[in-house]
Amino acid sequence: MYIQYSMDQLYLPMDLEEDIPQNHVVRVVNDMVERIDDSLFAAAYPGGGR
Repeated sequence: MYIQYSMDQLYLPMDLEEDIPQNHVVRVVNDMVERIDDSLFAAAYPGGGR
């Protein structure tokens, strides 16, 4: 029922895009998000910390 795993696993893929198919919808979403001008977020964020 559960996937076997190892707590000693040290392997992480160097490039996560290798695991995502070229025609997957997440690539379209990523492209759309990357095109958003960062200044829109900066204008909405008042700054400061906690």
